Amino acid sequence: ESIFDLTTSMGGENLPVVFRERIAFSRAGIKKPDILILDNALASHAGETRELMRERISNLMPDTTKIFIENQIQRSDSYDMVIEIIDGRIDGRVTDDESQYTGPERRKNADARQDLSRKLEIVTQTALFGKLDRKQQRLLAFSAQWYKAKAGQKVFEVGQEADAAYLCVSGLSGLYWVQDGESRLVTEIPPGRLIGDLAVIQNESRLLDLICIEDSVFLRIGATELLAVIENDAMVATSLLRSVGGHLTDTASRLSAMRAYAVERGVDFADLDSPIDNVSEGQNLRHP
Repeated sequence: ESIFDLTTSMGGENLPVVFRERIAFSRAGIKKPDILILDNALASHAGETRELMRERISNLMPDTTKIFIENQIQRSDSYDMVIEIIDGRIDGRVTDDESQYTGPERRKNADARQDLSRKLEIVTQTALFGKLDRKQQRLLAFSAQWYKAKAGQKVFEVGQEADAAYLCVSGLSGLYWVQDGESRLVTEIPPGRLIGDLAVIQNESRLLDLICIEDSVFLRIGATELLAVIENDAMVATSLLRSVGGHLTDTASRLSAMRAYAVERGVDFADLDSPIDNVSEGQNLRHP
């Protein structure tokens, strides 16, 4: 027996997680209900402890139907029945409404479910969206569209409306600044990076060209859906700010390194560094 003499707050919030889990478990089991549902019970405990818990509770309540909800089942032989739920369906079974479809129609529905599952997996593995609740992740995955592009193909270009952001799934692309008919690479876009989001947030036209360096695959996330997630989740907004800040810092570092490289080779930046002269109307401005 263990006796603890201590003051607790409402709901035991000041107690360690291990204590709270044990108390919640005891409160549920002490009534000896006919049906006991344990949703990831004693999650903070070691696997051996949780397995021992299941054995003991079976001995203490042999007539109770116990339902264990777990993210993963390590030993399926420890249970009388194991049911896997995929996309809200038990073992991927079709519903009564879907059973009317046969042949190509049923395969089409199955392909659609697999496609959504793949999109959802990509969204959840992205650092920016990985901590969103499941509802928000499904919204992004459901609205996202595959966008495949060949090497050299433009995904978007300067002046276009920012109607979507692009999550790079595979391949490599780059943002290019076009001047005097010549494209200059600003930064590369590797898999896992979201691009075009800043223009969506600011509701402005594209300022750079996005061109594929290699054959690439993107998830195209519509502006409306992306803004809905940002407006409803402060964590995503904060992550976006950090991401944009990191990219700006990286760009500034590259520009500084390029300048140092040029100075070492005798390039004179005196004219560029001088302040703007006071000029009257009608005179040409000199760039700082």
